[in-house]
Amino acid sequence: MITVEELGTINPITVDDNTPLEIAAEILKCHHIHHLPVVAENRAIGMLSARDLLGVVPKGTRQKGRSNRPAKSINAGRTVKVGDVCSSNLVTIPCETTIYRAAWLMIQHKIRSLPMVRDNHVVGMLTDTDLLRACMIGVRCPKDPTEHWRHCPVAEYMSSPVWKTEPTDSALNAWMMMRERDVRHLAVVRNNGLDLVMGILSDDDVLEALRGTSAMDGSVPTATIQVAEIMTSHVVSVGKYDKLTQAAEKMLSHDIAAVLVMDACLEGIITRVDLLKAIVKMG
Repeated sequence: MITVEELGTINPITVDDNTPLEIAAEILKCHHIHHLPVVAENRAIGMLSARDLLGVVPKGTRQKGRSNRPAKSINAGRTVKVGDVCSSNLVTIPCETTIYRAAWLMIQHKIRSLPMVRDNHVVGMLTDTDLLRACMIGVRCPKDPTEHWRHCPVAEYMSSPVWKTEPTDSALNAWMMMRERDVRHLAVVRNNGLDLVMGILSDDDVLEALRGTSAMDGSVPTATIQVAEIMTSHVVSVGKYDKLTQAAEKMLSHDIAAVLVMDACLEGIITRVDLLKAIVKMG
């Protein structure tokens, strides 16, 4: 049976916990990756994700609502280090782990990557992209998820209804809604009695809005930035009767984590997490 060692990246990029957050953010951007293992003497002690950067707020800032991912309070004015904001509850996997177990762990812990370890040392990184690519071409397993994907309609795994925002809403309000609802994507609609889809907003879009501001020193998105300025206006979508393989192909080809489900109207959203659930179901 295929194991994660055959799918993941060997000798991944890592970062020290004393690295300034601005530098780590540039590493994520330049290498087009979403996660960085945080190490000390090649031993994993945490994980930094793009979403961790969104969880930085200045000390004393009042947060709206509740979230399963509480923000980190940072004293304004000081250099923020990776160790200040990275996730310390690190989930790792042995190199011999099956794809079903890996997908289940990603779902349970709401993460998109897993460091692969051998003798307590980080030797590789497995991401949800690795799992999706493998299932698109077929894997050597008794119950190949690929066959399930080829015949299963999107409607069986999509989420509905979709959380929405409007183009004129502030990036700050959209960011707070993501934190309240514990979601990573919002459909951007113009609501004149009907939901006219204008785009989609991801937490990565909000992260881009933080660049060039004092956000890396502990601020939040400015209320003057509107959703229309940072949303992705090119909407990638599938129909609810399309197959899971079509949704996976679009996520991989466009390097996105979700696609809207649209027929005559906005029906829902399907994410990489939903596709992982389809893998687990076949395990």
